[in-house]
Amino acid sequence: MKRRYWLVLAALMLLGLGVYVQYFAEELAFQAERPDGAYRLVVYRRLHPLSFAMPGGGSDGPGRVLVVDRAGHTLHEEALEQVSLVSDVVWHSEEVQFQPFQGWS
Repeated sequence: MKRRYWLVLAALMLLGLGVYVQYFAEELAFQAERPDGAYRLVVYRRLHPLSFAMPGGGSDGPGRVLVVDRAGHTLHEEALEQVSLVSDVVWHSEEVQFQPFQGWS
């Protein structure tokens, strides 16, 4: 009886870990720091975004992009359908511009 309990518990823990990795785990994909170091644009990619992908499309997927200050506080956050879309980062005194978004203040 005790052995069965531990087997069921281990199976539930593995199932929970699988759900976490499939839907919530992220990795750092890209970051760009403002020249004075006051802010960073940080892009995270979900580790296992797609259950199925066409050839050549499995390495990219959804994620999120953030603007973070020097202290680590998130100032702005948006979801992304594909993290590879983030490009052309240009810092200005009061905003950051990058593709696919026009600009964040």
